[in-house]
Amino acid sequence: MDEGPGGERPAGREVARLVTSLLHLIDTGAYPPGSVLPPQRRLAEEYGVSRDTVQRALHTLTAEGYVESRQGGGTRVLRTPRTSTPAPAGRTAEQVVTALLSRIVDGTYPPGAMLPTQRELAGEFGISRDTIQRALRELNSQGYVESRQGSGTRVLATPATRRAPSGGRFAQLGTHISAAFTSPTVTLDVFTLTSESLDTHIRLQMERTRLGEIRPESISVRLLLPRTDGDFKLARAVHDPEDRRMLDRLRQIAIRHTESIRHALRRLEVERLVSELRFECRESPVVPMQKLYLLNSTELITGYYRVVRRPVLLDDYEEIEVYDALGFEAALHHHSTADPQQLTIVNKAKQWFDHTWANAAPPRVSS
Repeated sequence: MDEGPGGERPAGREVARLVTSLLHLIDTGAYPPGSVLPPQRRLAEEYGVSRDTVQRALHTLTAEGYVESRQGGGTRVLRTPRTSTPAPAGRTAEQVVTALLSRIVDGTYPPGAMLPTQRELAGEFGISRDTIQRALRELNSQGYVESRQGSGTRVLATPATRRAPSGGRFAQLGTHISAAFTSPTVTLDVFTLTSESLDTHIRLQMERTRLGEIRPESISVRLLLPRTDGDFKLARAVHDPEDRRMLDRLRQIAIRHTESIRHALRRLEVERLVSELRFECRESPVVPMQKLYLLNSTELITGYYRVVRRPVLLDDYEEIEVYDALGFEAALHHHSTADPQQLTIVNKAKQWFDHTWANAAPPRVSS
């Protein structure tokens, strides 16, 4: 069973090991999509841990979209790591950030706890230590963790205890979205390339809502994506501009994350955690060179994508060089209607979004 203080096994690491073990069993087909995991009591006995540790591990898997728990119906597997489109190298660190934040929120790694070592995290996520270091730097810059050489990485705060900056030149998206979700009425108007970042933040807020940390009464999300047709100039192979595989891959990433957002929000409604819910998605011929988030019609977050030439590993493990747009680690700029000098900037962004939305069309492929 889980051991107490005094040099024994930290509970947070027991949760991480259980998550890794269950993901391995899901990935190898022991628990395929549609199957039901063993009861919590049996998992606790099998792995020699407490029921609380099992529940926290299942919370993590739920937040990351691998399983779905229903009262009286057990825990059902939704997908395997193999059924997810492999993340582009530039975006993997962002997914690690979100996964770790989910675990901080659900208590797997509470304030004061130590995260697993970089080597353990790299093994769990199947990525390089360099990518783990990038993710930890991002969490450190947002004030969630503190890393010290030779001492590991310690959790400082949860998203619920972090406050959004009142202003300033640079901003952290997750901090402002967390603050926006503390309002009884939440509205998000988002223009982005794939909705990948939005998906991770929505899932984080979903977990906070299920844990009772926040209680929004109404959530409205308008998601605006680019139309990735033959005229779309990003996600092109360097040596063969007519190669559509990267464009198709980008479209599938957008579809997967958009449906994930729809599913996460719908679950809040089904579980009667939100009284009123609205989610809409449209496509525009406008190519986004910056991401735009309007939060509760009072906060504006923008950041320019960085266009780079880089190698990308396709689903069949072929590597090709492409022109790609990266949003992770982009400098984000924050404007608020609370500052009279920024009021015009926010209102102009709202007008632009409303006009573009009015001339956008529903996605041609929704699933």
